[in-house]
Amino acid sequence: LHPQIGRERPDIGKGVRSAISGAYLILYQLLEDRVEVVRYVHMRRRLEGLN
Repeated sequence: LHPQIGRERPDIGKGVRSAISGAYLILYQLLEDRVEVVRYVHMRRRLEGLN
């Protein structure tokens, strides 16, 4: 997958994007030379308070 295909998530943090993989939400940031995974979150978990 192309890293920019993920949804932008300003509600979670500046520059954070999300993608779904199975039952998990992958939160990541695009840096100059790499993709940095911020967190894996199970889809049943609430996202409030993650930022």
